[in-house]
Amino acid sequence: MAIRMRQTVKTATGTYEGGDIITGLSPILESQLIDGGSAVAVPGDAGIIPADKVPAILGLVSADGNVLVHPRTHFQGCSALQTSGDAVFYDIAAGNHGVFGANLSRAQAWASAGFVSTIDPVGGSTDSVIRIPAPNFDYVGGESLLVMWSGQVTPEGADTTVMGTSYGSPVSGVRVRCKTTGQLDFALYQAGGANAFSSATTNSAAGKPFVASETHSFAFWVNGISRTHAVWVDGAINVAEAAFGAGVAIDTKTMNTWNIGAGSASPGGTEGTGTKTNALAILRFAAADSLPTIAKLSAVAAQWRAAPHRTILPGAL
Repeated sequence: MAIRMRQTVKTATGTYEGGDIITGLSPILESQLIDGGSAVAVPGDAGIIPADKVPAILGLVSADGNVLVHPRTHFQGCSALQTSGDAVFYDIAAGNHGVFGANLSRAQAWASAGFVSTIDPVGGSTDSVIRIPAPNFDYVGGESLLVMWSGQVTPEGADTTVMGTSYGSPVSGVRVRCKTTGQLDFALYQAGGANAFSSATTNSAAGKPFVASETHSFAFWVNGISRTHAVWVDGAINVAEAAFGAGVAIDTKTMNTWNIGAGSASPGGTEGTGTKTNALAILRFAAADSLPTIAKLSAVAAQWRAAPHRTILPGAL
């Protein structure tokens, strides 16, 4: 029989750590540990969890029994997990809650069921966005960035900023744009210096995450080591991994907030657009990290599209 330790216990035969799955003990010791409340029996015999899989399983759970999240998560929020009276867009992974701008009321933010919304920042409502604490993405330093979003945006008569930390070349950071066609592209800026644009998603239904009254998703990846990028739409890769900005080292560091609905820092500007967000995840990888493959990123983009309320586990990427 196999038993799972509920707490750490020292016995004459050894020390058994809380959370461990133990096999091969004498029936008498097993009974003593279970009867004393220090362990519970694992149904179905030890074979249900192969010994070589135990470390991986334990790696997903903290010492107090909570499921862990990927350590590079900067923000993950899902509006379906919230109520219409909430004052912020909650970060369920890292505590970097999204704050409503001064011109975005709770009623406006929760006006559409299933979404947290922003309004078009025009007509004096320039601070009508959601502001997430700065990720301070360091592309020139070799960091990598993964952003995944699902929701609704209506294309306008000009290309508009959907989210990011910059609205254009005067300000360092990242800018995600909705093109007039409903396609997506994004850019990295260095204030007064270099900038680079991604390839746009395809001008077809499969490449348009922004269609009026339709819910879609996108994900994009910026690899700060190889200077490449890739883009997914509705969980499927649309822009295959390719060189980004001819390999230019762009200094994107900024303490500007990551903004949903615009790229301007508070008090904002008029270059944004109205958005309805179902979910958003931002992950920032260090230069020294072992980076996920495109295959792993594709698997996560597809899974996240179907269930964006689920946190991204440490072993997923």
